[in-house]
Amino acid sequence: MEIEIVLLNDLKNGKLVASSNNKNVGSLSYSLNGIKNVDINDLTITEGYEKQNIEIELVDALVELVRNNRKIINPINSYAKLLLEMNDEYKDVLSVAKIKQVIA
Repeated sequence: MEIEIVLLNDLKNGKLVASSNNKNVGSLSYSLNGIKNVDINDLTITEGYEKQNIEIELVDALVELVRNNRKIINPINSYAKLLLEMNDEYKDVLSVAKIKQVIA
């Protein structure tokens, strides 16, 4: 299944929508919190499309957007937080990692 990720709105308040064959199969909503933090508010996969790594593609798309804009992610959504914390490739964009680097 080929997935297309589309950015709706902008970095301030937006949504990434995953679609396949013109059908919405998942979404990730986020908002800018302050100057540097991007909060992940919601991560949803459409019923019947679970276990196809759509959530990973959505998180990857947001991580790319955040890196390009020199922001950091504050994953309010617990599932998004789990996905980000499990993968070492995302540590540079996690707000917790930035705090620990400053303290160390």
